[in-house]
Amino acid sequence: MRVLVAGWSVRSPACSLHDAGYHVTAADAYGDADLKIRGIPVISLNEALQQRAHYDVLLYGSNAEALVESFPGKISGNSADTLRRLADIRAWFDFLDCAGIGFPPTWFSAAELPDHVQILEKNPSRHGGTGVRPWTGGKIPRGSILQEKQEAQSFSASFFASEGEVTLLGVTEQLGFDRKISETLHVPGYAYCGNILLRDWNEELLARLTSIARCLTREYHLVGLNGIDFIMGEDCEPLLLEINPRWCGSFELLERIPGFLPAIAQIEGQLPPVTDLPVGAVGKAVLYAPDSGVHVPSNSLEWLQDGMADVPMPGEIIKPQHPLCTVFAEADTRDACLNALLVKADLLYERLEKNHAC
Repeated sequence: MRVLVAGWSVRSPACSLHDAGYHVTAADAYGDADLKIRGIPVISLNEALQQRAHYDVLLYGSNAEALVESFPGKISGNSADTLRRLADIRAWFDFLDCAGIGFPPTWFSAAELPDHVQILEKNPSRHGGTGVRPWTGGKIPRGSILQEKQEAQSFSASFFASEGEVTLLGVTEQLGFDRKISETLHVPGYAYCGNILLRDWNEELLARLTSIARCLTREYHLVGLNGIDFIMGEDCEPLLLEINPRWCGSFELLERIPGFLPAIAQIEGQLPPVTDLPVGAVGKAVLYAPDSGVHVPSNSLEWLQDGMADVPMPGEIIKPQHPLCTVFAEADTRDACLNALLVKADLLYERLEKNHAC
């Protein structure tokens, strides 16, 4: 079985499937060392479109909608029809409203905006936070919406859908909405920069998220792995931001659950028995290149031995505010896990500064 794993960044599922014995090709925008040292063929998304008939199965992430529309083989995950329905953003918010699922105040016209409220402009077709920026006035770009910026933390929940039923797999805190974290990781704007998967959550919250996931699944006929992003204030009521009906960056943290490989569950279309996370918190942080950019040192492959991922090849030039690599940590508590991630980030930036000074 020839598996095509396609998307903006698909290192995690491609490596997991390859290590499990699958014959994998990755259509990936970065083509990092993780893929190359395994001998995984790396092609562009355009090449994947041209060569799509060569593959039996497609597992996709973000920016692969055109490939999903035209892929002739088996699609692991949601269908092209589901993606099209979810792309109708007005219908999406109308459905949430009718279903009683909360979301932040949202507008499609600047004329409707209230006074003295902080507003974010969002383009739902752009993934990974790249389509989010503070609203500065003017005409709303085509495909964008306006949403009230609220003082709340940002989270995501992962679930597996099958035949109208769902299994909630985990809830993560999203990094990057804390100024200290963003500055440490050199994150541009609201770009995605990682998650912390926590084992222990309030049972009422888990029940509410499961109910939301089930409601979305039955309306949109979701299958396989999906993610929802939401914010939550002191009242602990989740306000939905968006659904990610495709492979998400947070899914690889679920691999820390004993015996569970989410990429295999997605390919096979069925969920094995899932147990609890064996530690209190597991996290990943995406490091971005600082304003000076990064000339990747000759020993960058050693980063893989240090447990890093998405590692660039020696000699590459990483432009300012572009992804550099990913670090991981686990601990008994959320705070200890976050601290470990930031320490690893600081250490790498220090090493890069020393190399640059030499």
